[in-house]
Amino acid sequence: MRLKYYRKVMALTLILLLMLQGCTSKNTKKNDGKYLKLEKNIIVGFDRKGVKYYNFDDLNEVLYTEENAIDVLYNNEPLVVVNIKQEESGNNYIDIYTKDNIITLKDFKNYSNIKLSDNGRYLGYYGYNDEEVIDGLKIFDIETREEKEIPSEYIISGDNYSITNNKVYFYGVHNQGNKAGLYQYDIEKDQVKERDINVDGIVVYYKVIGDSEIILTFDGMDYKLDIYKDNKRVISRNDFTKIEDFLYINNKYYIVGVAQDDTTRIYEIISSDEKRTMTFEFPKNIYASRGIAYDDDNIYFIGGDNSFDDNKLYKLNIESREVTIYNAYSDEVKVK
Repeated sequence: MRLKYYRKVMALTLILLLMLQGCTSKNTKKNDGKYLKLEKNIIVGFDRKGVKYYNFDDLNEVLYTEENAIDVLYNNEPLVVVNIKQEESGNNYIDIYTKDNIITLKDFKNYSNIKLSDNGRYLGYYGYNDEEVIDGLKIFDIETREEKEIPSEYIISGDNYSITNNKVYFYGVHNQGNKAGLYQYDIEKDQVKERDINVDGIVVYYKVIGDSEIILTFDGMDYKLDIYKDNKRVISRNDFTKIEDFLYINNKYYIVGVAQDDTTRIYEIISSDEKRTMTFEFPKNIYASRGIAYDDDNIYFIGGDNSFDDNKLYKLNIESREVTIYNAYSDEVKVK
């Protein structure tokens, strides 16, 4: 009897291990107060050791450091700090700090296209199989510690996905019929449905913020920019060829992108026929890949006049359109 019982236990244990093998392993411990001093916006500096978190009000004060971190995601309310880490040994993992806990996700093979939801609850990332081929977009629930995956028959195009209102909005292809389109995945219901928005051409940029979304398409000849609110198109333009970021501040739309010339600028989008240029020749370059932050009165970005090695933080006053250098750093910096 004991031998049969032992065999049953071993069999159940083996099945459980096989089930867990394909999942990202995780553990949790208590956060003793780290990152609680961070403000709404943060400045992160990068060096060979890891990252430094600068005080946004006293810009040269380092509040926190994090060894082995190679990138950072951040949400202020509720507090969520995601440190993406890579050790010399090749071990990759993610530390997620909340006000009370530290959650570590292990066994990552790649860190591309990781995103944090607008409410700080969900973390999106691509999973990889044993051959290191992408096998689907996974969604980790920071609150429940559960991981879900968008059904594998949907192939997402690049990083064209956003997590907002407990849903994942994405542009991709359904492999049954190879139909490209816009879809939404309800995280709580674990269901995908096609959006009732028709797109002409290939979607090259797609982002959702709250009840607003921006779509930039290319049909082989021309680019078209559409902005939707509550599933209704409110703006349509054909003067943008590249979008790097999309902001919604005080009920107004702002685009970081390329319009008439080959220069990245910040624009306020007023209507289908009218836009307001917010930045001009100072600075010459805006490095949107290093982040864009804002408050009620200002937009903050990293830029420079010479090269990508410039590490200046600029402040754009939304009302006056005045641009000033807010601070300069010796480290490579990002703003969140």
